Amino acid sequence: GVPLEIVHRDVSPQNVHLSHEGAVKIADFGIASANLFLDEVGVLKGKYGYMSPEQVSGGQIDARADLFAVGVLLAEMVMARRLFMSPNDLDVLLMVRDARLDRLNECADDFPVALRVMTVRALQRRPEDRWQSAAEFRDALDEWIRRTTRVTARDLASLIGQAINAPTAEIAGVPVPSADDGLSGPMT
Repeated sequence: GVPLEIVHRDVSPQNVHLSHEGAVKIADFGIASANLFLDEVGVLKGKYGYMSPEQVSGGQIDARADLFAVGVLLAEMVMARRLFMSPNDLDVLLMVRDARLDRLNECADDFPVALRVMTVRALQRRPEDRWQSAAEFRDALDEWIRRTTRVTARDLASLIGQAINAPTAEIAGVPVPSADDGLSGPMT
């Protein structure tokens, strides 16, 4: 068979799930595309803040567009706030198109240097400057995790189990977000 080269095109917080075993799962392939099909010209599909610059500009997209979105998610997890945020959808689209990392740079102190370098590489404006495959990005992240922490998938599964079984939002060692956690607002 021929690889379909599926591009999800909507990698965003709502579509990333963790299994009870701590495995990351991508859901909702409703707007995914394969290179076998043509897209409608001029139609934006996906959540604006998680699109890639080439997606916003109506250019040709490939799997590296999804890696840009993974970079956005990684940045947002570390910063605990949206990377591309504005009350105006057009401004969000322009920030994404230009890969403006102003908010990431403002939160640089929150990022371990090596993790920030990997994240910035995923967030490059030009696809050829990004990670070239999900496997390459995964391997770099795995190596960083092995060097800097002892957290395992089993640890993550344990935390998920605590969260599922917790009577309240309070879980040992996990801070409860304040009302202004920076992640609210329109999901464009």
